[in-house]
Parts: sequence; structure tokens; C-alpha cells
Amino acid sequence: TYPEQVIGLVMIDTVTPQMRTALGPQGWQEYQQQALQQPNVIPGYQSEQYDPDTSIKQIDSAPPLRAMPVAVLIGDTLPTDNAADFQNAVFQALREADHQFAASIPGARLTTVPNTTHYVQTQRPDIVIDAIRDVIDRS
Repeated sequence: TYPEQVIGLVMIDTVTPQMRTALGPQGWQEYQQQALQQPNVIPGYQSEQYDPDTSIKQIDSAPPLRAMPVAVLIGDTLPTDNAADFQNAVFQALREADHQFAASIPGARLTTVPNTTHYVQTQRPDIVIDAIRDVIDRS
């Protein structure tokens, strides 16, 4: 909404336009369906859901990022409960897409956080805090 007020970004396991390309049309459609049908795994809590296609369309329609400090954090481990072939394909596509996304932003720093899954922020909050401090220092 106010891009002129943004001085840096810390992105954690983000869905990017590059991911849609990496998965291909059929894989993207399957990923989209799964994201919209996330089960509630915590009793009494409504899991957050999002529409990846809407997110990608918003990114595609936004102006390019201006030069600023960017940290991209990704996990390196597929959750053991998601060992299906499709989940492996999504995981690998996300990793490839994150590398491409980070490479498309001048000066972005990509960090693969060892022994973490999609939930880097809860599994290694210290790394996230360090990334935030680094982006603040660089801005």
C-alpha cells in the first residue's frame, strides 16, 4: 500500500512467481488446491489460509522492488508428515524458486536455515531476529 515507506524486507519461505513457473500449470493448480484446503490441526484454532494465485497476481501487478536490503530465509527440511511425492516436488520447486527470486533482487541475501521446515520463524527465531537486525543495519 505504501511502498515508499518500506526500507527493507525479510521474507520467510515465501511463495513467489518463480514457484508457479517451477511447478508448471498442473503442479501449480494442485498446490493452489492444497493451500486452500489446509486442515485445522490445532483444536479450536482456525488455520490461516491464503490463495497463492491471488498472491502471485498481486506480486505480478506491483511495480518492481526498488533497491533496498532484502533477506530471504528458507528451511532445508521437508516435514516428515508431508513425504508424498507431490509435497517433495513442491518443496524442491519452492527452494529453486526462492533462489531465483533472491537472485532477481540486487543485493538480496538468501539464507538456508539448517534443520528447519516451512516454519523457520518458530523453529529458529534467533535466525529471523538476526536477519531483521541485518536488514535494519543495511538500511
